Amino acid sequence: MTEHIEDKTLYELGFLINGELTEDEAREVKKSLEDLLGKHGTISEQGELAMYNLAYKIAKRKTAYFSWIRFEITADHISDIKEGLRYTKNLVRTLILKLNKKHLEQETYQTKRSAEYARNKEESKAITESSSPKKEESVSSVPFGSAQDKPPTTGDVDIQELDKRLAEIL
Repeated sequence: MTEHIEDKTLYELGFLINGELTEDEAREVKKSLEDLLGKHGTISEQGELAMYNLAYKIAKRKTAYFSWIRFEITADHISDIKEGLRYTKNLVRTLILKLNKKHLEQETYQTKRSAEYARNKEESKAITESSSPKKEESVSSVPFGSAQDKPPTTGDVDIQELDKRLAEIL
């Protein structure tokens, strides 16, 4: 029987691998999951394997490797996937989610929004840094009208150059 692309549904498998394994062994377990999913469907995306401290013990373990894999598969092969997961060693916990278009649109929106937020934050930081007064530009703390009405000088001023600049301004 020929499978049509519209008959396939997008799923996401989230899983925890025994944290007592080495990273290479955990990668082998993930590879076996990829093989299982690839045999029955097509893998579209996947996350990196990362070690986490668990919020509570699961199967007497405090740590586990976490990752996820998105795949497309027909509905009649899901039972095969679940059966294969049950017999995969060193898996602590699994979760299969059926994804829909609304979920993916929401995820895309959130990704774009967080990227836009980061870009705007960088731009506002650059504007703030460029518009904030430098230490050399600091204003005198002496109140206006006191005995020291003269602005602080930074050295000798050439009167001719000052006259030229005033003429340019006026």
